[in-house]
Formats: sequence, structure tokens, C-alpha cells
Amino acid sequence: MATTVRAAQDADAEAIAAVGVDSWREGFRGLVPDHVSAEQAWSVEQVRRRLSTRDSDRRRVLVAETEGRVSGFVVVGPSRDAGAAAVVGEVMALFVDPTVWRRGVGRSLVEASLASLAADGFDAVTVWTLAESDRDIAFYEALGFRRDGATQRRESLGGPPEVRLGRPVRRSGRWM
Repeated sequence: MATTVRAAQDADAEAIAAVGVDSWREGFRGLVPDHVSAEQAWSVEQVRRRLSTRDSDRRRVLVAETEGRVSGFVVVGPSRDAGAAAVVGEVMALFVDPTVWRRGVGRSLVEASLASLAADGFDAVTVWTLAESDRDIAFYEALGFRRDGATQRRESLGGPPEVRLGRPVRRSGRWM
């Protein structure tokens, strides 16, 4: 199964929304309150808005294609954390179609994200993930991310606790 990663195009909006909804439903089941709607977060209109502002604030949206269809996406850019140094980037969203989980799609997206962040001058990268998602934490840790002790709760997710992980953009770099 060959996966390629490329910059998202406006024509990808519907496929990105579908992956976002499917991955949210499967990955957040039991972790995010049921009243928080995947369809609201990843509606086609929301995705089109996100795509229309990409690159304007150094954000990038990358998609993975597997067997000719969008199988995942990632949004990266400058860290949104208060007080973060200008050289710290963030994986803001990473969603993979559940039918291709554990087949390297997520890894390909993160690796492409790190290359994109390095090209944009970032030295380190962080990601927030649900504290109770052992699967997600193990995924990021396998890619060299480490917890730094920071936690938060976002109302947009219904308030479940999140933990922050980080790593250098390049393996030889420093984190924290």
C-alpha cells in the first residue's frame, strides 16, 4: 500500500471533511462527550475556510493519498500556545481514515510535517492529544515525541483533559 503526501488543494475539502468525521467518531469514541459533533468540527464549510487561510499564517495542510484517495490529513503551523517561542511549531490536527490505521499513513503525515516545519524555520514541534488516548500517546511517542507535563482542557472538545508532547523538528535538535 503506497502512500504519498502532498499539499492540500481546495478540491480536497470534501475528502478531508469525510476523513475528519470518520476518524473523530472512531478515535474519540468514549473520550469526547457525545454532544460534541464531529460534523460541526469537520464540516465541508469549516474545511474550506481552513483551506482558504492556509499559508497566510504559516499554516500548512497536507493530505496523504493511498490508492488514489485521501486517506488522512495534518494541519501544522506556529504553536498556538501562549508564550511559545517563534521557533516552536505545532501539529494542530492529524486525522487518518480508520480503515487504514496502523498502515503508516499517520507516520507519513508526521514525517512530512516535520520536513515542512524545518523548511519554515521551526526548531521544535508540539502536539496536544487526549490524555486518555493511550493509542495516540503511544503513536506520538514512537515518533520521538515526549510529554512535557503541560495539560489543558478545550471547550471545543467538550473539556476532556489533554496532554502536550513535543520533540525537535530534526532528530539531532533539542526539545525543552
